[in-house]
Amino acid sequence: MGNSEIRNKIWTAITSNDAETVRNILKKYPEFLDSPISDDKKTNAITRAAYLDRPHIIAELISLGVNLNKPAESKISALMWAAAKGNIESAKLLLNFGADISQKGPYDMIAIDFAVLFGSYNTAFYLYSIGSNPSKTIDQYLEIKNHMKSPWIDFGGFLMSLDKEIPPDIVPFFTLAPQIKEKVFEDPVRDPNETWGNWVNRILEFERPPLIERASIQAKKSVGVEEKKSEENIHQEVTVNNFEGYIDGGFEDIHLN
Repeated sequence: MGNSEIRNKIWTAITSNDAETVRNILKKYPEFLDSPISDDKKTNAITRAAYLDRPHIIAELISLGVNLNKPAESKISALMWAAAKGNIESAKLLLNFGADISQKGPYDMIAIDFAVLFGSYNTAFYLYSIGSNPSKTIDQYLEIKNHMKSPWIDFGGFLMSLDKEIPPDIVPFFTLAPQIKEKVFEDPVRDPNETWGNWVNRILEFERPPLIERASIQAKKSVGVEEKKSEENIHQEVTVNNFEGYIDGGFEDIHLN
């Protein structure tokens, strides 16, 4: 088998939670135990197993001598992934066999930071209970979230609950973004400035028409009338000021120069 095929078989076996196949392949090809198994080289066997919460695979990899703290090119370790995904059993297993709770990954984050960043309170609570503390401020988590495109999290509520040691089974969901209240109109009418393209898309998606206040339309009309009057006055002034001529004799004939 070629290297690409071997990596693919390891990936598939871990995804399928097939510990026996993982063991057989890695016994035959031990050089792939700590090596990347994804085409982008960002994942190895132990990080993939931790990400998917495969304790049996993790145990098999440990028996084969895997380096628990060696990430692939993403720099995210197995424990960091277990923490981020809320995979508590995998996290405990990794820690029991020597995973480094203080190891730093991207943005100098440790495992508990990944739990906070992805809103996994159960793993964050466990790591906090054994002495690990978040290393970032709310603003720093927000900045990292924007860079990593991670989901919306109520970091303030999350960290406050962690500090008060509120158990995971009674905390609220920190991943529910606040609902944006729709604007309340006093006298709504359909927006006459809606584009043709927007109208077509709205009809196809069964969406409601855009609304604005009736008063705003009337205000725009008033402004438009005043602007038109102003333009007419300016035009008349220009016409009068540029008119040149004379009355010939006693006749009221206008002769233009």
